[in-house]
Amino acid sequence: MTARQMLSTATEWVFRTASVRAARAGVVSLGTRRERALGQARLLLEVASRVKFPVERLPKGRRPAVLVGLYRDAITCALAAQYPGDDSPPQDLGALWADCAPGELARAAGGTAALDAASRVLFEIPPSRSLDVSAQDAAAAGALAKGLVGDLDAPHNRLDRLIAQRWLRILLVAGVLLAVGFGARRLTRGPDLASSATVRVSSSWAGCNSDPPCTALLFHTDQELNPWVELDLGAPKMIKRIEISNRTDCCSDRAVPLIVESSTDRANWTSLGQRDTEFQTWTLTFKPRLARYVKLRVPRNTVFHLKDVSIR
Repeated sequence: MTARQMLSTATEWVFRTASVRAARAGVVSLGTRRERALGQARLLLEVASRVKFPVERLPKGRRPAVLVGLYRDAITCALAAQYPGDDSPPQDLGALWADCAPGELARAAGGTAALDAASRVLFEIPPSRSLDVSAQDAAAAGALAKGLVGDLDAPHNRLDRLIAQRWLRILLVAGVLLAVGFGARRLTRGPDLASSATVRVSSSWAGCNSDPPCTALLFHTDQELNPWVELDLGAPKMIKRIEISNRTDCCSDRAVPLIVESSTDRANWTSLGQRDTEFQTWTLTFKPRLARYVKLRVPRNTVFHLKDVSIR
């Protein structure tokens, strides 16, 4: 399979273009008369469903008999909706039934045996015994009514399913692409070496434990001259990027000017960069270099705190 064929197959899998086009071609207008009959059949089935599974308490009575009556009317309307042409169909269920192919009725009912059961309920039970129908009788008539309406709704339902499937697949592909993008970005940036680093600070403010915003910070020093924080990576490692998040609830000016330095032995320090303006986040990039220690300091008398530091 060529690359173009693979792309075409993938595009069709996502957008279902050909399938949606074929489904749309299968949706034909029934015309005003048939659409009204189908709408009435749907309404009768909905009423039957509310009788069968009532939300509120219903008066006492024989529900199977009520259901059979509703299903009989729904079947009549569904067969009228199937009746071809613009001519008015017969009003009698028996005449509509006679005009239908037995195979189509059997398929809608769920098989020949199910059709025979529905036929017995609809045509063989005399009116004098209509209150004696059972729940099984109602279920047989209901299966046929739902099958007939389902056959009429099938083209629309298929189109709706394909469109829903298209959007689900678009969302799935978008999610996969986002995950791949984030994964690639993470691989490109490399792991956060600071996550396992040992942190040392020039001092620690004693009141931090009773200050809720302070507990969310990486560190908080006392007021002092040239406060600093040092991150020990444990061994010399190649670094090329440092991401710094400042405190966001207040006092972001305390972290400037900010000097970032690195060292391999804690004796000789090299400046990596300096920030002289206030910031919420600052990403410092530089040529890859070997470092074990990374120090951030503010060369003035101030309180120093940061929310997070990442080293990559």
